[in-house]
Amino acid sequence: MQVIRIYYISLSGNTTNFLERLDHYLQKELQEKLDYVNVKDLVKNNESLEFEIKEPYFAFLPAYLEGGNGVTTGNIEILTTPLRRLIAYKKNSKYCMGIIGSGNRNFNKQFCLTAHQYSEEFGFPVLDEFELRGTEEDVIRISNRLNTRLIEWRYSSELVSYRLLPNMTPHHMPHTLRHSHHIKDGTWEKLTIWSGKIKIFELRENGDVLRECTYDTSNQPPFIEP
Repeated sequence: MQVIRIYYISLSGNTTNFLERLDHYLQKELQEKLDYVNVKDLVKNNESLEFEIKEPYFAFLPAYLEGGNGVTTGNIEILTTPLRRLIAYKKNSKYCMGIIGSGNRNFNKQFCLTAHQYSEEFGFPVLDEFELRGTEEDVIRISNRLNTRLIEWRYSSELVSYRLLPNMTPHHMPHTLRHSHHIKDGTWEKLTIWSGKIKIFELRENGDVLRECTYDTSNQPPFIEP
């Protein structure tokens, strides 16, 4: 059974609860299991955060910020900074395959803001987001997201490119990429941003927006799964 390493921080218990359910689903459905380390426990036990991580991992981060609107104020991280210290130590950030943010949507722009700050600072993608303890739909979606990212990270050199599109601009982009479209089973879509930004919407089957993410040259989108 493949083991997926997670470094995270959970203060209220929401993130730990989500990871427990995520681990259960992964073991049952994908024959993978989580090895998750709560950085809060390391701090509580007076263990050093200055150790090198030498294997790929994911980070999970709830948003705790100073009071404000998340734009002109309220964009300073509080309480969860030990995870930042661990990731920032030596080359630890290079092994992070991506970060999953969580928070409370009632806080509007502050929702998952610290995950996006980490992404910008360290250069790994924000893979997904969930609110509070997350739903079962979140568990399933993020399980698949982690699995796809593992495939991208470990086996990208073995994947075969069957189609390469020409460079695109806002004025020259295929119709299929401007509208809802599906990717065939067994294939993945890889976008590389050379300049500017792109906003990607993930839709439910009924067309409702599940999530949206903006990517640029310093925050490249992960593989887009089937």
